[in-house]
Amino acid sequence: MKTVFLFCAFLSALGLVPLEGIILFVKQGASAQINCGVKIKNQNVEWTYGDQKSLIVRINGRSGKQTKGNIPNIQVKRSGEHLEIPSVGGGDVGLYTCKVDSAEHKHRLYIVTASVTPSSDVLLGTAASLHCQVTGEPKPKVEWLRPGGGLTESSGQVQLSDVTLKDAGDWTCRISKDGETHQEIVNVRVQSSKPTVPPSGPKDVSVTRCSNCSTVLQPGETEGGEVVVHGHGGLSLWGLSLWVWIAVGAGGLVLILLVVLVVLMQRRNRRMKRRGHKLRTVRQPLKPNEYCHCTNRAVGPPPKGRPREKPSPVAKQQHSTGRSNVGSGR
Repeated sequence: MKTVFLFCAFLSALGLVPLEGIILFVKQGASAQINCGVKIKNQNVEWTYGDQKSLIVRINGRSGKQTKGNIPNIQVKRSGEHLEIPSVGGGDVGLYTCKVDSAEHKHRLYIVTASVTPSSDVLLGTAASLHCQVTGEPKPKVEWLRPGGGLTESSGQVQLSDVTLKDAGDWTCRISKDGETHQEIVNVRVQSSKPTVPPSGPKDVSVTRCSNCSTVLQPGETEGGEVVVHGHGGLSLWGLSLWVWIAVGAGGLVLILLVVLVVLMQRRNRRMKRRGHKLRTVRQPLKPNEYCHCTNRAVGPPPKGRPREKPSPVAKQQHSTGRSNVGSGR
């Protein structure tokens, strides 16, 4: 056995037997990185995809020149030591081969999806299905482990026809291929009853009393396994009593009336201010004692005709001399 292993290793070193690389299990839409498996330094590298070996990239070890193929969604990193797929899709599953000089390293990529139908929240006593789907060839081994670790199914699907509280917890989908193991976990939450939904409108309900006592059942209390709604509060709308809505309406009406009253008072005050301003600007009639007591009256226009000339100073002097001579003759 040891001799066979050494012989295979010798053939692999010569490039006659491909070296089996890693197996990747990736979720749909996640990123993936595929390592070549060896350190690359000034060596010729060639990456291919699929059994037909479609070229991804070819790198010359001496010049570093790259020759790319027709697969644009794959990125080459670190001189060809590994590939990166930003978002894994259905067309990315399959075989990837990294050839360094004459040695080939093969890697396989699978897409894994685990889910619960109809949802992870399961009602007690109903049916549910657990799915673990693996996309890629050749198919790996798939099995489900119950909460706590017990093996339940050796396939990719588990049918729960009558869900119990023991089914609640983490279910593990274990995938195995050529010594590589991957696990996907889904959580199942079991609900004991349907959530109560408040009524969408007013509903007439009556008071329900105990059959063996005289106390009135309160809202939410049960009798005989049935939910009893206490109707003592009358009609309700959106969870509030009718009297609450009446009080809210009355308060809103009072608030509107107050706003209208404030607006009317403000308008009245503005009108009063404008009226007072007009009265102050109008001139008031004068009182009798405020009239002007002037002695000089306005001189009227001069009489029409030739204006009277004033005597000259010489004439005045002669007139005064004549008067004096007349006086002395007397």
